[in-house]
Amino acid sequence: MDFVKLKWWMKLFEEIHFKQIYPDVVTYNSLIDGFCKSGRISYALKLIGEMHDRGQPPDIFTYNSLLDAFCKNYHVDKAIELLTKLKDHNIFNQVCAHLLLQIVIWNLYFNFMALFCFCFVSPNEKQTFELCYCCFC
Repeated sequence: MDFVKLKWWMKLFEEIHFKQIYPDVVTYNSLIDGFCKSGRISYALKLIGEMHDRGQPPDIFTYNSLLDAFCKNYHVDKAIELLTKLKDHNIFNQVCAHLLLQIVIWNLYFNFMALFCFCFVSPNEKQTFELCYCCFC
């Protein structure tokens, strides 16, 4: 989601607040995920704070978006700090299970691609795929 679309969604989000209609966790998660994917983690953190203020506790999808953004933007220290907080609040196991499921699915995808590559791709293309496979797995 590009920043122009996010700005439009935030404007709509503010109008909803103005009309005293309060979003649920799914609405918050959609915006938070958009901000995280566009690298605007500070906006996402602001929305998470708002969720707490409104009595909408973040769920595993909220934390997953944030952890993914921290890691992809080289803020591993913040990701570890968040995981520590989650462990202290007994949310850690849910988030870890969700992340492990993603890893399993990701590995299944790459294993399927490796098999496909082995059977149907020329030797030069196989070297390129093997390099990518080693980097991501």
